Amino acid sequence: MKVKQFSLDLIAAFILLSFFLLSSIQIASLKPVVFFFQDISGVYEGADFGFKKEVIQEATEETLDYVKGANLNLPYTQREKFHLAEVRSLFLNIRKVWLVSVILTFGILLLIHLKVLQWQERIKVITKSLTIFCLVLDLGLLFLFPHFFTVFHQILFSPGTWEFAKEDLLTALFPYQFWVMQTIFVLSFSAFLSAISFFVLRLLYLLAK
Repeated sequence: MKVKQFSLDLIAAFILLSFFLLSSIQIASLKPVVFFFQDISGVYEGADFGFKKEVIQEATEETLDYVKGANLNLPYTQREKFHLAEVRSLFLNIRKVWLVSVILTFGILLLIHLKVLQWQERIKVITKSLTIFCLVLDLGLLFLFPHFFTVFHQILFSPGTWEFAKEDLLTALFPYQFWVMQTIFVLSFSAFLSAISFFVLRLLYLLAK
């Protein structure tokens, strides 16, 4: 019985983690958020490629639209376009998994609300644990980000296609510092969503008593 319950808890934790993490990725990919992280990572200040802020933002918008499914002719080299095609495929697959995790998450919460599943306390414990997990992972990546960045690309992208020179447009628009900021944001926001869920579930449980 304990093994079965542990397995169910593990599945629920995985679904919730996917929901929090992929929701954060969706938010991190919004244009205002991307522009903000470009700004604080220095993309607009003395850009090596000599473009004005408006031109940089226009190129960024087109890149984001392409990654999210639009058919556009982007101003990149063939090598950059190949990498972006792989990024696009990955992002669209992530969106599908995210939609499934959204449905499953709200399905679990509905079953708990209807008392089909007697999981009020278990879900609170799981969401609290996920908050801590995301924060610890966030802190860990601050020190190990170069290694994480390399391994991430080695696993998900074709060998020899994801490293670019500093003068390449793709690197200029999305420099290394930008990805550091984005990763910290995604994990921090995941922890925030998990913590909010914990407090909301706790409040609803108290009100239901």
